[in-house]
Amino acid sequence: MKISKVSEESEIVFKPKVVTTGTTSTASFTLANPKVSDSGWYKVTASNEYGVNTTSAYLEFTTVSEEPEFVSGLQDSIVKQGDDHEISFVISGVPDPKVTLTKDGVRYHSTRNPLMTV
Repeated sequence: MKISKVSEESEIVFKPKVVTTGTTSTASFTLANPKVSDSGWYKVTASNEYGVNTTSAYLEFTTVSEEPEFVSGLQDSIVKQGDDHEISFVISGVPDPKVTLTKDGVRYHSTRNPLMTV
């Protein structure tokens, strides 16, 4: 059994993982960390002394992008002066969003508390 990616220039052959049960074989190949350039026609060829059979499919790998979204936003709170307070939120997006913290409309920067983890 052969799994291959067919292109105009050449045929790239991959070694599949095959599990056989009786007369049936299940084969797979994992494309690790695929890129857009991995898109193309993939063909599987199976052969034995009785003949040859093929199947093919076009696999398209696209870039994933999604706008930033606050899964859980900031919460109003009242904190006693001098007590530490954690401002937290959950955000998603692809690629990872750039996060900026502002206080009263001005970008927040503190030399007293320089630690901000995202």
